[in-house]
Amino acid sequence: MQTIPPARQPGKPESACNSLLEAALEYAARGWRVFPLHNPTSAGCSCQKPDCNNSTGKHPRISNGLKGASLDAPKIRGWWAKWPDANIGVATGPGSGIFVLDVDGTKGLASLGALEPLPATLRSNTGRTGAHGERAGFHLYFTSPAGVDLRSSSGRLGQGLDIRAAGGYVVAPPSLHASGLCYEWADEASTIAGAPAWLIATAAEADNGSTPILGTRFLYKGERDVRLYRLAAKWRREGATKEDIASRLGAVNRRLCKPPLDDSQILKIATSAGRIAVGSPDPLESAWEKAKGENHWYTYDKLLALIRHLESQRPGCTILLPVVRIGKLIGCDRTLVGRHRKRAIAEGYIQEVERYIAHEKATRFRVLSLPPNVLSH
Repeated sequence: MQTIPPARQPGKPESACNSLLEAALEYAARGWRVFPLHNPTSAGCSCQKPDCNNSTGKHPRISNGLKGASLDAPKIRGWWAKWPDANIGVATGPGSGIFVLDVDGTKGLASLGALEPLPATLRSNTGRTGAHGERAGFHLYFTSPAGVDLRSSSGRLGQGLDIRAAGGYVVAPPSLHASGLCYEWADEASTIAGAPAWLIATAAEADNGSTPILGTRFLYKGERDVRLYRLAAKWRREGATKEDIASRLGAVNRRLCKPPLDDSQILKIATSAGRIAVGSPDPLESAWEKAKGENHWYTYDKLLALIRHLESQRPGCTILLPVVRIGKLIGCDRTLVGRHRKRAIAEGYIQEVERYIAHEKATRFRVLSLPPNVLSH
C-alpha cells in the first residue's frame, strides 16, 4: 500500500503560486505521472474556447495530453513555470500504480451505496457542488491490480460511478474547480488500499456479449442503450436474425435494465443491428486497422483517415463518429475529438445529419468530400 503526505499545509492560500507545483512534484515523487491541465478563470476556462462546456479546468494544456504525463522533475518545473496556475492531471493506470473510482453527485453516491462495502482508502473531494452548495463528488484511490487489463470506463458500476484506470486521468488537489472550490484531500495521511476482487472483476469486464456486464446486476439509464446495442451487434455478426435479436434483447432488458426500455426501443436497436452484415468486423475497428497503418502523426489527420476508410466501406452511406470510442483509438480525449469533428465540418469533409443516436452513443454524418491521405511527420 502507498501513503501520501500533505500536498500543501493547512491554511495555506489556495492561490499560492507554488502550491500547485509543489503538489505536482510530490505526486511525481510518489510515482504518479502528472501533466498540466487548463484552469478556470473569471472569464471561463484558460483555453479560451467557447465550446469548453463541462471540461473547464479539466483538459490538457500540452499538445500530446495524457501521453505526455511525466515523472521528470525538471520537465514538471518547466510546465508550472510556464503555467503557474495550471491544474494538475494525474495519469491513472499501471504507469502510476493507481486507479480511481470517481463518485459523481447524488446518483453516484446512491450507486455506491448499492454495492458491497469498499475498504477505507485515500479520498479526495472534488469541487462539484450539490443543491445547497455542499461538496457532491469525490475520488477513491486504489492500487492498480497486477496482471489485470483495467481500462477507464463510465457507468459500468452504476449511474454516477466512473473508473479512471489505463487511458484515463483525474484532476488532483489543490487544483481549482469551475465551482470556485479546490479539490482537496479528505485525509492526506490515508493509505491507498487494494481494491476488492469483485470491484476489479466488474471494472475489468469487457463487453464480450455473454452478459452485458459481468458482475453487475443491473444496467441503468445512460448505459442501457449502448450496452444492448453492442450485444445485439455481436449476435448479428454471429448470424442471429433481427427477430432472434429482438427476443434475446427483450429477455436481457426485462432482467437487467432498471428501468426496462420500451419495447419500441428494443425493436429499434434490433432493427439497427440487423443491418450489420453477418460475419462482418466492427466498422470503426476495421477502418482504424487501415488508418493506423498509414502512420499519421496528428490526431486530426488520424480522424480524417478514419473518415476516409469508413466511407470506403460503404460509399455514399452515412457514417457514425462516436467521440469516446474514436478518442481511445486515436489517442486523445473526447473534447478534442469533438473539436476535430467541428473542424472537419468547417473544412467541408462531413455534414451532420443526426445529432445523437442513443444506442450507438454517436452522431451520424454524411461524407461530402473524401479527406486526402496526407501523412504528417
